[in-house]
Amino acid sequence: MERRGRRRDHRGGAFLQQFNIYGPLYLLYGYYIFLRVFARLSSVPGNRAVAFVPAWPDLGRVERKCADWRGFKMFSAEIRHEGGEPMSKILLNPPSAYPTKNPRSCGTKRGAFVFTAGQVAFDSEGNLIGPGDIRAQTRQALTNVRDILEEGGAALSDVMKVTIFHAENIDKQAMNEVYAEFFSEDPPARTAVSAGLASPEILIEIEAVAVISD
Repeated sequence: MERRGRRRDHRGGAFLQQFNIYGPLYLLYGYYIFLRVFARLSSVPGNRAVAFVPAWPDLGRVERKCADWRGFKMFSAEIRHEGGEPMSKILLNPPSAYPTKNPRSCGTKRGAFVFTAGQVAFDSEGNLIGPGDIRAQTRQALTNVRDILEEGGAALSDVMKVTIFHAENIDKQAMNEVYAEFFSEDPPARTAVSAGLASPEILIEIEAVAVISD
């Protein structure tokens, strides 16, 4: 009995088989051509422009180089410090910070960014404020955070992210009421985690990240 059906076209299958064999070589060769064109564009003298970043004035400046080659345009951008040198890390240890023997700083600053270490309810002499009182400890911890930010030229209104570590079974409503005293408007992003702290007497630890505005 003769079977009739559509005639299969094996050309597509042959092409796929050939591509599976030589495809990686084609891709590598195309990448090689791209690198050659990129190197050629980079070597062509072009216009040079300097633009300042308005939203982040302390980050530095952007230098843009434009090269034309055979109708193609290539742009490369680089953020550099205003003085042409990389920005250094500044350590923040205000006089109000409590003493510690640990190898750490209370905060750091680079450009417009200010970071605080985790702050607990210690005063400048290392005394715990408000043992067993979540309101008093929250207020002292946030006061320490504020002092570090001000040492770096930032304010609470510049804070973008807050992380809170607190003991279990605390009065969260009381904690939030004190927190709202410091961040009454436009509160930053916040994460609160129940965790074991350095000692049972410590109920809360707070750290913050700020970006200095214009």
